[in-house]
Amino acid sequence: MIYQPSLITSSAAWIAQQELSDAPGKKQRRVIHEEIPVQDIDPDLRKLGHHIKRCTRKHIRVHVPAMRGSEWSHFLRSLEISRALN
Repeated sequence: MIYQPSLITSSAAWIAQQELSDAPGKKQRRVIHEEIPVQDIDPDLRKLGHHIKRCTRKHIRVHVPAMRGSEWSHFLRSLEISRALN
């Protein structure tokens, strides 16, 4: 059975072909980035990280606003730093 990719091809035929072949599945590799230095973190995001840390201690819910990828990495790094200091 030769598989011809098409928009109309059912996924069941493709799955059956993959089970018969010995090819391993493709794995997604994780990209490891360097740590962000403390001085480079945006001060507003550091304040938000400290605020969330205080609220979690008091068991208060916190709304995390939408962020871009770079802001999200700064925010997560600020949480790491604030939790490591305690």
